[in-house]
Amino acid sequence: MPDFLFSIVIPAYNYAHTLRRAVDSVLRQPGLDYELLVINDGSTDDTERLLADLVKRYEGRLRAVTRTNSGPAATRNFGVKNTSGQYLIFLDADDAMCDDALNLLREVIQDRPGLGMAVGDHISVASNEEKTLIQSALIPDQPFDRVKSYLLDKKIILANGSVAMNRDIFSRYLYPEKFRSSEDLSMFTYALANYSVASVDGAVAYVYKHENSLRHNVDLAKSIGLDVVDEIFDPLRIPSEIQPLKGRFAVQR
Repeated sequence: MPDFLFSIVIPAYNYAHTLRRAVDSVLRQPGLDYELLVINDGSTDDTERLLADLVKRYEGRLRAVTRTNSGPAATRNFGVKNTSGQYLIFLDADDAMCDDALNLLREVIQDRPGLGMAVGDHISVASNEEKTLIQSALIPDQPFDRVKSYLLDKKIILANGSVAMNRDIFSRYLYPEKFRSSEDLSMFTYALANYSVASVDGAVAYVYKHENSLRHNVDLAKSIGLDVVDEIFDPLRIPSEIQPLKGRFAVQR
């Protein structure tokens, strides 16, 4: 059996000004069934000093590692390989967990033994601090419908920090390290296509919006072009009955 139910991984690159908020939001979650690993991805700001302070403050409750900059995909993969929880949550360093996040995820996971992915809502926080609840549509039972709803219809909304993924998912596929942007598209699609998925009744994370976030870097997204389409729809990972969606997604992309 895994040592923990949850492994929460925070990749951090030059977010010293928000990292404390992210760490605090995790470590105030109730329970003893989770671990937290913060990975400093070669930051050039004050991240390393801040992490030293946080490790001292939260003695025994936080692990921190500093690595040479390698990008979000490689950093998340390092987190997979260096944690032991049954479910992984990747919280961006500029975001935060809602106070009752792990309790909401526990309820869904306990009701569905072997669940592949638990999907929660999230609260979008604008630069002026205005908050908006972002909810996904009901998740369809059939993998084809799930992938269509996610990639084409944009009705299933998946945000890192509000999704818990079974470790079994990563035994066959890891984040594609050749991409520095949109790397989560193929991972989420793979999970939707091949594993059971359930909705969480409530918001799990705060997602903070700002212009310099990688998630809003249009140039990075353009640089990978249609390569990400081939990655997402690799026939070795995505069942044949879902492949007809590839052409439609390529046109949309």
